[in-house]
Amino acid sequence: MIMARRMTLDGARVKAVLEIMPFSTGLIRNKVQCLDDFNIPLKFNHAITRIEGGKRVEGVTVAQVDKNSQVIPETEEEISCDTILLSMGLIPENELTREVGIKLDPVTRGPKEIISITGNGCPKGIKYAEGEFVNPLRILPITVKVIGGEFPLVSVKTEKAIPKRLLLKTMTEIAEIEVKAPLDIGQVIKDDLMGTGVSLVATRNIKRADSNLRS
Repeated sequence: MIMARRMTLDGARVKAVLEIMPFSTGLIRNKVQCLDDFNIPLKFNHAITRIEGGKRVEGVTVAQVDKNSQVIPETEEEISCDTILLSMGLIPENELTREVGIKLDPVTRGPKEIISITGNGCPKGIKYAEGEFVNPLRILPITVKVIGGEFPLVSVKTEKAIPKRLLLKTMTEIAEIEVKAPLDIGQVIKDDLMGTGVSLVATRNIKRADSNLRS
């Protein structure tokens, strides 16, 4: 999304941003400031299926995909363009690191061993830096669909931090969840997300839709 705005400011006409997931993994403010403010369409559950052109790009064919990222028949559309910008997440490229002989963890793609950490102002800084290098953790705030509630969504979060590498898969799992009102703050929505042993809990109260009518 940020690059779509950057390209627009540099004079390009961005025709669309495609997201293969059914939701945005970026900040809401990024969507508003980078796409909405520049009238750039965001297409969820979409992917490029074909690139046209010889010496340079002349157009693409895009299509909707299902929850398994498989193309849905008869949803293809053609978009004429001369540039494609691919965003593959924030996984670092480690070719130079491997060339100098540093051993990398096959799961986290980070260093297997930390030799030293400097510059921290307190002992907690060492623990935090080690975690960020070896296995970064994040608390995931998100929303879940509500059936029969005063609001269609309830804000939720993981009770504890989970591995950052599992965030996308966890969001996909949560997108399938539906809960019935009423709901209380702290109520467990789902146990053991992605086998992490961490629960998903509600962070606000939700009344039944008909409770306001009775009152």
